[in-house]
Amino acid sequence: MAAPTFTKSFSPSTTSVGVPVTLSFSITNNSGIQLTGLSFAEILPAGLSVAAAPGLNNTCGGTESAPPNGSFISLTGGQLSPNSSCLISVQVVAANVGTYTNPATTLTSNQAPAALSAPVSLTVNPVLPPTFTKEFSPNQATPGGSVAVIFTITNNAAVPLSGLSFIDSLPGGLRITLQNAVTLNTCGGTLTAPPSTLIDPGPPPVTFNSTTIALQGGTLAPNSSCVVSVSVEQITPMTMTYINPPVTLFSSGAPPVPSNQAPVTFM
Repeated sequence: MAAPTFTKSFSPSTTSVGVPVTLSFSITNNSGIQLTGLSFAEILPAGLSVAAAPGLNNTCGGTESAPPNGSFISLTGGQLSPNSSCLISVQVVAANVGTYTNPATTLTSNQAPAALSAPVSLTVNPVLPPTFTKEFSPNQATPGGSVAVIFTITNNAAVPLSGLSFIDSLPGGLRITLQNAVTLNTCGGTLTAPPSTLIDPGPPPVTFNSTTIALQGGTLAPNSSCVVSVSVEQITPMTMTYINPPVTLFSSGAPPVPSNQAPVTFM
């Protein structure tokens, strides 16, 4: 009696850390009788696990198992008509960059000789870095006026980003707006950008100039963008151009990325 054909595959065979792929097991009955008791047990290589949402599908009958976040996939008691095929598929996810080789797996049945699948490999690349930009809007104002400094983060990956963090120190001569700083944060986490404060009206006036803008613990959905915006002003009215130098964005899972430098002119 001919042994069944047993194959497995990753689709796609290249992915990124945290992005689920489909691991499929295909069984073909090459005989003229029904096969029963189809069974296999698969242990995933270290670093690869069943996704939190396994999406388990089985057209082979019997009892399938693939616990979420586990490393074990199995079938027991499957059945397959003569000269036909069936499929079991499940979502799996990799925790680290590298190449994962899923070794050969043995399929048994009550009637036919055991069948051995071939090993298959999955290549896992780093998460794509986000895009991080900043700008003054408008980038030109009257002396002593106020503008917004805007930070835009774009997640270019197919997985959520977390732990979004940056610290920006305004160039000398600029401060976060006195008293009534206007802030916007669509990136989640905690935005720290306290307004400058008038301590003594004087004369001469004495102020605490707040010059640091910080985001900690932000989150961003896959393939989406968010914005942090803070109003800033010139401390002493004069004609001057200021250059806000690049600042680095950090996150969990993706590499750090620098922003561009941003100019603003008061004239």
